[in-house]
Amino acid sequence: MKRAARARPALRDRAAIGRAAKPLSEIVQSVFWRVLDKGVNLSASEGRDISVTAPLVITAAQLDDALDRIEAAIAEEYAEIGAAVGAVG
Repeated sequence: MKRAARARPALRDRAAIGRAAKPLSEIVQSVFWRVLDKGVNLSASEGRDISVTAPLVITAAQLDDALDRIEAAIAEEYAEIGAAVGAVG
């Protein structure tokens, strides 16, 4: 079952976000904790990557739910970064 493409949060001014944002390692840690708080098991390595540690047996519905939670956590982080950029510039 192929997952349908979804709209991603827009990063309108990447340069401004880069100036105002936390370092990448802090962003990864923040997303990691947001996802973990939403009940999805994962791991972060070297402050740059997040890996989902899914169970060996998982239904398509469970996987979709987990991906929805991950997308929500990333959207929350982008919103926070966007708010910081708005406050700065």
